[in-house]
Amino acid sequence: MTIFVCLDWSKGKDNAGDLKQIEIKNSVISGFEGPVRRFWVKARYIWTSRSQYLFRAEDVSDGCLFDALGRKVVDQISATSVRVNSKARTVSAESGVSAIIYGIDPSQVPVQVSCQKLNYYELNGRAYLSGNVVLRQGDMEIRPTDELEFDRAANQVVIRGGVKCDLPPFHIEADTMTVSLSDHRAVVSGNIRGTRLPVKADASKDVRERQLTQVPTHFKCHQLVYVLNGDRRQVEMSGDVTIYQTSRKLSGDQGIYNQETGDFVMTGHAVFNADSLSWMMDSSRKATVSNKEVVRGMNQPTQVKCHSFYFNSSLKKLKLIGDVVLTQPQLVIKSKQIEYDDSTGWMDLSGYVDIRKGPKLAESVKSSQLSYNIYSERMRMSGAVDTIIELEKKE
Repeated sequence: MTIFVCLDWSKGKDNAGDLKQIEIKNSVISGFEGPVRRFWVKARYIWTSRSQYLFRAEDVSDGCLFDALGRKVVDQISATSVRVNSKARTVSAESGVSAIIYGIDPSQVPVQVSCQKLNYYELNGRAYLSGNVVLRQGDMEIRPTDELEFDRAANQVVIRGGVKCDLPPFHIEADTMTVSLSDHRAVVSGNIRGTRLPVKADASKDVRERQLTQVPTHFKCHQLVYVLNGDRRQVEMSGDVTIYQTSRKLSGDQGIYNQETGDFVMTGHAVFNADSLSWMMDSSRKATVSNKEVVRGMNQPTQVKCHSFYFNSSLKKLKLIGDVVLTQPQLVIKSKQIEYDDSTGWMDLSGYVDIRKGPKLAESVKSSQLSYNIYSERMRMSGAVDTIIELEKKE
């Protein structure tokens, strides 16, 4: 059975409290404002008082709310109880609530929510969810610690007081989060802790890259912006950014990762520390390196300081830009820029190259440009070359 209710927003008064005037079982009730349907609810038990604008429903299995233009706002509502106040234009659902929320943009992917309490206020176009809240849109899942606010006019979700979020392959925890559903952009701030989760092994990738992507990568920062544009996913981190994976650690002022291209760049006082550089080499070609000094250098603790640290896992390229200082035991390399191409084995140093090595860093090589291939052991130098070698003195 379906009951039709005609709503008049301008008249009526609540003069009966909770005294039941009408009781309906296993039915659907629909409310209209003029010719526009504003809601319908299917429930096991529906009742009203003598008020012209208030009704309650229990064991709601389905329902939908519409705005003044007849567009869906909340759909597929289910809850233990629902209260509708047509004068205040509010809807409250409690206990075991689940629903789908629609933004104003009809092309937007609907948002699925579950919670213990949902309050919708049509006058300001906001919905407030609390109690075990879970929000899902596509493969994004958000779990606030406290309350979630959905602003339909701004088409955004606002969370304060703590949040956990899954944006595959990232898991993020923070104090606050704002999600703009129109431009697929999430801004996270305050005590951010995140993890890039291991991904399924891709047989098309080399062993080195598969190993890197199958180990969790953790990160911390002050603010994180996640942008999803079609298939392009980009993460922008700022404010004391720290990224660490096993024994490797990278820090700086700002980090940007493009998941589609595999590009990652850290800018502003970038510092990289690792127990070795062997992870940079194609594992199938490591055995071909015969130079003992190169092998020793690739397996020693290393620190790199520069302005920008750029790494592309797909192209297997590393680029260090701006006052680069690479430090190892008994080795210091300074240069304006260093580029390493793992696919070819060439390492190119340019701009005031200064290499010092030895127990006392007494041996030095200075040049404008220096290139070295770790696989073929070929070296090229150009510009003014200055070499100093200190011979050990025999007693």
